Amino acid sequence: MINSIFFVQNGPHYSLGTKQGTSSQTKILGTGGLNIKGYKDVDTYGMQHKLESSGSWTTTVIGSTLTTDYFDVSSFPGFNLSEDTSYHYRSFIIVDSVYYYGDTLLITTLVTPYFNVSPSTIYIPQMGGTSTIEVDTNLTWSSIPTSAWITYFPEYGTGNQIINVSISTQGDRSGAIFFTAPDFNISVTIAQGNV
Repeated sequence: MINSIFFVQNGPHYSLGTKQGTSSQTKILGTGGLNIKGYKDVDTYGMQHKLESSGSWTTTVIGSTLTTDYFDVSSFPGFNLSEDTSYHYRSFIIVDSVYYYGDTLLITTLVTPYFNVSPSTIYIPQMGGTSTIEVDTNLTWSSIPTSAWITYFPEYGTGNQIINVSISTQGDRSGAIFFTAPDFNISVTIAQGNV
């Protein structure tokens, strides 16, 4: 029988065990899972969450019959958390009809990053001219041209932006502007004249 269960944060992992803590009674809740090896009498296990500001606990039962020593928190449905919102959460197990809770921890969900740049090609007359590029993003971004004859503003920013491209010299040539944001790289071709 399990007398006292606790979670201890250890880097990206959380350990669950009795206060005496033998190796057979250690569980790891890491990036999406809880190792329940050694607890054959666990009746039910799962996660609970609630808004940081208020609210009651929402319980998600992950399982009631242990078929493996591990369950993956990231692969089960039920949390339906909103982006950019802070929640309290905790794990629980039920043994002999008694609930044991892990420490209540605070998480803030991330916003799904997006980064779009359009159009993929702009055409400038041989004599020179102007055009625009639209950046649609929720990230901080920067850019760099492949050639000095490509001038534009702004060259970096955060969030959505219209970029004004100006080619003041004549020519038949092509170049590009490379846009970068965390985990994104996009290029826009600049075609001038008969290329």
